[in-house]
Amino acid sequence: MALFGIQVVLTIIIAMFLHKISPNMSLATWILCSGLRRYLYPTDEELKKLVGKSQHTKSNRSRRSDTRKNAANGETGKAHKVFEAFTIPCNINLQLKSVQIKDTDLLFQYYYPEYKWLVDFALSAVIFNFVVETIAYFFPKMLRNDISVTPLWNFLVIFFCLRILYLLTSVYWSGEDSGEKSVCLTFGVFFFVLAMAILVVDESILEFNLDSGYEIFSDEAVLFLRKQGISKEGGAAPIWIFKLILAIMSGFLGAFLGFPGIRMSTMFVDSLEKFHSNRLLVVLLYVNFFGPLFLTLLWIRPLFREYLTGRNSGNIYTISDSTFDHLRIAVILLCCSVRFLLTRIHLQVFLDVAKRNVVRMKKEAGRISNITLQKKIASVFYYLTTASLQYLTPVVLLVFFTITLRTAGTTDWDSTNTLMKRLQKSMLVSNITVNAVQSLRHVFVSELVRAVTSYLTWWTCLAMFVTSAFGVVYHHVLNV
Repeated sequence: MALFGIQVVLTIIIAMFLHKISPNMSLATWILCSGLRRYLYPTDEELKKLVGKSQHTKSNRSRRSDTRKNAANGETGKAHKVFEAFTIPCNINLQLKSVQIKDTDLLFQYYYPEYKWLVDFALSAVIFNFVVETIAYFFPKMLRNDISVTPLWNFLVIFFCLRILYLLTSVYWSGEDSGEKSVCLTFGVFFFVLAMAILVVDESILEFNLDSGYEIFSDEAVLFLRKQGISKEGGAAPIWIFKLILAIMSGFLGAFLGFPGIRMSTMFVDSLEKFHSNRLLVVLLYVNFFGPLFLTLLWIRPLFREYLTGRNSGNIYTISDSTFDHLRIAVILLCCSVRFLLTRIHLQVFLDVAKRNVVRMKKEAGRISNITLQKKIASVFYYLTTASLQYLTPVVLLVFFTITLRTAGTTDWDSTNTLMKRLQKSMLVSNITVNAVQSLRHVFVSELVRAVTSYLTWWTCLAMFVTSAFGVVYHHVLNV
């Protein structure tokens, strides 16, 4: 407790909240159970009444055969339900009933535990960051002797987001449909090549500061190796290896965001069709869709920073570099807030897919099996949490990349020096460990961390928009 101070107390309180209160007061459950309506599939009796069938489809011979089998298995006299398969006309006059979603309905959802944990844990991490930053702003002396644990919270949320994106992508990759595997592979290769092209752009255009950050890291790494008696000529590994690793990471992240982007595009177009008469909502939907594209433009130095700071223009209303960094972070969080506020609208549009499937079926000729029809309607609801994860996970990932960028670049209290003082006074830590930590803390400089986080934040915005735009073109322009 003495090592971390008030932040550990706050961490324990939030952990107790997750363990005790979250099962009864969960933001994840509230999102899905606060007005969303699901459609019930028609029962066999309702379908038979609609088509005028009063007799069972099974013949008497098949009934006697089933009776003999049940008697042989010792099931004589027991109620044994037999699922009947029959066909109905596609143009049947079917009206689906809708009910409000309850928390008990979510227990059988795909990936519901992962969805609930991600949303609740992300909310707890946001609260933790907000409280710590508030204390640091109004009462900086309270945190002057504390070690910052906010990077740990942020890293855990980012890890959970990447894990969920991997799980969702692995379902498509391991499926029988070879087209889904091709889409994953295409996105991965495309984003890898795109990242290789972007990483060679000069820093005067895209302000990631990767070159300068890696140069400082290389110099500090050489000094560290020399202190350990290891001579290293020419610095650390060449920068092209560092950028190759970033490009590979970018390819995987782009592949993970592929199907969530396609899902987002489908929800976007369906929402425009449903709410076309509500002009304010249509504007918000367009802002939500094109927001990531606008955010990527904020990193183009001649377009925003040099203009707003007055370096290449005669504009007298200029701002400082630090103010521009704060403004950019605020705009990102604002766009993420808009996307979060539109969550229920997009999820209800997803649930309406069941109704649209029935309307589309009525326009077709021929007949359809009752089981096929029921599965077509029920499967939409059972994939609700999967669609929720595809919609929310990229937003949560972008939020915590942004928060990490904020804490890595503008934290006023020096937790590294505090850590060294605490370790030196501790009786449980040897002098060798203290010297090793003191040497390593100079290697992993904040400039490199800030540069990598800035690039990953920008790349997430770019991948979100590119995948969503691809989904619009693929599904609704090409009519595939």
